[in-house]
Amino acid sequence: IRAIVALSTPLIIGVLRRSDVLAEAMEARGWHPGPRTALNELKFTARDRRIMLSAALVIGLLWYLY
Repeated sequence: IRAIVALSTPLIIGVLRRSDVLAEAMEARGWHPGPRTALNELKFTARDRRIMLSAALVIGLLWYLY
């Protein structure tokens, strides 16, 4: 257990230091949570339904024939 503590302590300290540096870098670049990009949300249309139904029918027919 002493060996684990001896190895994990420097590791935890290094991780905390790195996270602090990363947080400062993010703040310096003006990062903030929230919407960042213009996301084009895809919509499921009637055409998509027809294509899925056609694909399901073809797969079903191939499965039935073999």
